[in-house]
Amino acid sequence: MLNSLTSMLVALCVTMAMRGSFVAGSPCSRMTRCAVNKCLPKDVLQKGEELGLALGDMFAHLVESFDLVCVATKCTDDCKLCEQCEYALQQMAALINGEETGGLCPKLETCSANCIKEDLDRVLQCIGKKCNIHCYDGDCPSCVGVARRMFMQVCRENNMPSMPSIQFNGNCTQLFKEMSHSYVSARVQVA
Repeated sequence: MLNSLTSMLVALCVTMAMRGSFVAGSPCSRMTRCAVNKCLPKDVLQKGEELGLALGDMFAHLVESFDLVCVATKCTDDCKLCEQCEYALQQMAALINGEETGGLCPKLETCSANCIKEDLDRVLQCIGKKCNIHCYDGDCPSCVGVARRMFMQVCRENNMPSMPSIQFNGNCTQLFKEMSHSYVSARVQVA
């Protein structure tokens, strides 16, 4: 249940990503490294391989494996220094308190607000099931920008294109586009 918050963090946390610079060594780069290193299970790709997950499913597996509570607690200093992460925390607080949000990602924010209204006890599951797609469907370019950064770090560190279950003939940028497109397509068909 808490893992679904990660997509909300990535989605909301990053609604300001277009404003910030993601230069290596910047607070947001440090937050990204911290999130990947401390808040993503080390064996997440291995488990995906063992399950034989296809592109879209492997992407969903990665997205759902990030732990927002971990990012907020183990990467606190970097999060506070990263405008995008700090903004995300403010957006989540506003949503939970029924206040207006920045409106930079209208579908994502509306969907998240609806999940909060529906059932606060199951909000994380609702957001994971209904709202995560809006980080990748064009509603929130800043969200997908930060998600891409996290994915790129994982992809490069693990040489994902050459993994047996992926076998992708291209680089990590192209793989992100392919996997996120498959992820959105699968969820649109289900809806």
